[in-house]
Amino acid sequence: MAMEVDRLSEYQLQLKSMSVGTHLFEFTLNDDFFDAVEGNEIHKGLLDVRLTVKKASLNIEIDIEMKGTVQTVCDRCLDDMQVDVDVDEAIFIKFGDEYREEDSNLTVIPEDEGVFNIAWTLYEFAALSIPISHSHPEGECNPEMMSILKKHSVNVITDIESDSTSHKEDNEVDPRWAALKNILNN
Repeated sequence: MAMEVDRLSEYQLQLKSMSVGTHLFEFTLNDDFFDAVEGNEIHKGLLDVRLTVKKASLNIEIDIEMKGTVQTVCDRCLDDMQVDVDVDEAIFIKFGDEYREEDSNLTVIPEDEGVFNIAWTLYEFAALSIPISHSHPEGECNPEMMSILKKHSVNVITDIESDSTSHKEDNEVDPRWAALKNILNN
């Protein structure tokens, strides 16, 4: 987790000194935020965040609502593209002796510090909301890159077909493939 902590000090939640009850926080995550977090997936964006912190005597629940758009790289043409983000998640914090993440939604923070910087958590939720495969709608990718991709894809297919033809000419069948073929036929 690489972050420029000084630039992200406004995301420090003073949980220990916070009174029992519900507290609201609002943030706008912009290009400066994503630059300071130094994540790999998102470099730019504009997200509105609303945190609802519910503090009880022994634990804390933080509800996170996040909406907006982020900029990431198209898997197909490698140009930047906009992706909508809509997050509604909750995390839980409890106090302990040292910092540790017990699971994806439960974090233990040192009670003597009582501070939790939510910046990286916000970044992770935004990044996780991006689809695994993200590309421009058909026809909107960079035409020059798509031309290069098509040229190289044809060469790869030709090479595979060529290898397949020469393999058939050898009339050698790997016994493992023969065994698999028998399983499929049964």
